[in-house]
Amino acid sequence: MEQFTVQVKPLTSLWTGDINKKCCTLRETGIIGSLRWWYEALIRGLGGSACDPTNSKCNGKDHCDACELFGCTGWARKFRLEVEEVKDKESELVFKFTSLRRPEDIEWALLNKTIKIISEYGAIGGKFADAKYGVIKIQNNDLDKFICKKTGIRMYFKKQNGDVCSPSLSMFIFSKDDKMTEEIVNIEELFTFLKGTKGKGRKYSCKRYTNVNEEAKRFFLYTDNAEQYAEIKHYIDSLPIEYKEGKALLRDLLEE
Repeated sequence: MEQFTVQVKPLTSLWTGDINKKCCTLRETGIIGSLRWWYEALIRGLGGSACDPTNSKCNGKDHCDACELFGCTGWARKFRLEVEEVKDKESELVFKFTSLRRPEDIEWALLNKTIKIISEYGAIGGKFADAKYGVIKIQNNDLDKFICKKTGIRMYFKKQNGDVCSPSLSMFIFSKDDKMTEEIVNIEELFTFLKGTKGKGRKYSCKRYTNVNEEAKRFFLYTDNAEQYAEIKHYIDSLPIEYKEGKALLRDLLEE
């Protein structure tokens, strides 16, 4: 049995609501749910397969690359997550990952990359598209011992059940530029598909604060349509805004 910890500092509140839609205590299920969402986006961006857990065809040994680690009907998740408060450091948390069925090193490495993307560019927990919640910063990370190698990733993917293509990290745009957060009103009106559809959440998040650590400011959006992505990128390129494409994050990862 292996155990690794990732110590994080929440820069905003985290939401892990219960069945009554209240958040009285941190719940591991809320953290795991968003970890999986970002892990799926990373896996798809790298060319692997990740089902839609709300409408999955994965079952037992016949499952996608995301379910290999996170589990599905008839196939248990390979790790247990516990969230604990750090005794001597107010507001800091430890994510404790304990192996249940020993994950491969590449799985730990991909999970590590997922957490790093969340820490640097995204958000975690329920309501992570909401401006108020979900921003963390990694303080210490045992998972850094695992390295993503290009050949290892390619050998690992089974490429099954690849009919779900979104969200994919290759179709994300990230920014910490104040000008981007000021531009969100125009982006919403120009690209209404980012507001989501019935039964599906919106496809962007804008986090801007006046009395919170500057590192908490961030913006991200995604789409599952290449033409829509090109339109958004063309618009942002016409403005003096710094941003980073998800494609660049994937290139950085594969260069290791």
